[in-house]
Amino acid sequence: MWNWNILLELSNEYPLLEFTGIDKTKLFPSLIKPSNLNFIHANILEGLPFQQNHFDFVHLNIVEPRHTKDQWAFIMSELIRVAKPGGYIEVQGFDSLQEQLVQDF
Repeated sequence: MWNWNILLELSNEYPLLEFTGIDKTKLFPSLIKPSNLNFIHANILEGLPFQQNHFDFVHLNIVEPRHTKDQWAFIMSELIRVAKPGGYIEVQGFDSLQEQLVQDF
């Protein structure tokens, strides 16, 4: 759910942590991927392929600017589902209309 360049930098800077990138495209690098970095091809609107309470930190960078209120509710529920209790969720890249939907959730 993050630009893969950032994930590459973070995984190299913090080799003892594990990072997972998710995107509905298959544009992930494979030759320069550190062992602590995984890329998953998935669409968040179809559900995230992880058990609940899986991640300490979940970051969503929105590339597609328009989602319906129901889609936002589903996206946010998926982020909450995969975040561990006490974990962090960060959402960025939305416009002012989407910001209100996120705040309402």
